[in-house]
Amino acid sequence: DRDGFVLFGLALALLVLGPTSSILPIQDPIAERRMYLPMAGVAIAIVPLALRFPPANRKFLMALCGLGVFYATMSYQRAQVWSSAISLWSDTAEQSPNKFRPRFWLGQAYLTAGRCADALHE
Repeated sequence: DRDGFVLFGLALALLVLGPTSSILPIQDPIAERRMYLPMAGVAIAIVPLALRFPPANRKFLMALCGLGVFYATMSYQRAQVWSSAISLWSDTAEQSPNKFRPRFWLGQAYLTAGRCADALHE
């Protein structure tokens, strides 16, 4: 039954997301690593919903393909940020300018790369 897969997928996403989401503040409230497993549940829920549309509906299929290309492009761009420690920590420090840890690790990445002047600045 397709509804069972939808409910299972959503329940899985909430169950896996639950331990990292609480009313107590945590150091890094937004971290993409916390979304990898819950997104599997969302994918399980989306597939049966997508199958409800008739295959002859070209607009839906084109929109679905366009969405897939969009997400693939965004994933590729994000992977570029993760290609080196310096690019990762530069991006993190830029998005969190008032946090100490991203600056510290950016400095560490610069030091490891032999860029001592940049490391000292951080």
